[in-house]
Amino acid sequence: MSKRIRNILIGLAGFLLLAGALYQIPAIKSRAAWRYEVWSTYFKNTVDPVGKMPTPLPSTPFATFTHEPPTPTSPATEQPTATLPPLPPQVSLSLPKYEVQGINNCGPATLAMTLRMYGWEGDQYDIAKIIKPIDKDRNVNPDELRYYILNEAGWLRAEFRVAGDITLLKRLLAANYPVIVEEASTLDPQDANGPNDDLWDAHYLLITGYDDTTKVLTAQDPLRGPDKKIPYDQIMADWKPFNYVYMVIYLPQNEEEFK
Repeated sequence: MSKRIRNILIGLAGFLLLAGALYQIPAIKSRAAWRYEVWSTYFKNTVDPVGKMPTPLPSTPFATFTHEPPTPTSPATEQPTATLPPLPPQVSLSLPKYEVQGINNCGPATLAMTLRMYGWEGDQYDIAKIIKPIDKDRNVNPDELRYYILNEAGWLRAEFRVAGDITLLKRLLAANYPVIVEEASTLDPQDANGPNDDLWDAHYLLITGYDDTTKVLTAQDPLRGPDKKIPYDQIMADWKPFNYVYMVIYLPQNEEEFK
């Protein structure tokens, strides 16, 4: 073997060793894994693009229900309507330490930021290894987030519900509760997963404030950055595909407030 070839092989081995060492750095490993996921998915969708969704068949009801008329209520038995206190025009909660999400990790990253507002110490990877140990698991459900809270942060409680709206978010924020929501996010074109990608993605946000004067919410977005300002109309449109689902974390002594 000539000296020139030997030097080339030594240099190549050194380069591979250096690349392997750099890959063990969590920040570099996360970025490299994410780009590999995007590029490999893009290649697969280019070679074998996803076809159109089939037309759904007409639904047939299982049964026909006859609804009984409501029982009339006499004025003497009517219950008084609760009067809620007026909301402040602005609310801004103390911000958690912001955390950029890893690959497919918006749920764990959003939950990590929320839990830190209650004294929890940890990061998204502590959560991910419990509820999504496989990086290619692209999304976690709200009940999986709640599972982590009840089992790994047992001094806290959590509930998720649907049919939220702007007024509800504002009331929770005014009561000092940050709110996790799941929305339909539009991806950056550079993150397209193929030439026919509709750039639609599920995404979690942590809502930490609102301002009625400008009609915007403040969100901690694990993908796009801290303190993102989102207009009320936009959040309602993006929230709709997930039935306006929201999650609140609270202390056990505040249980009555959520019944």
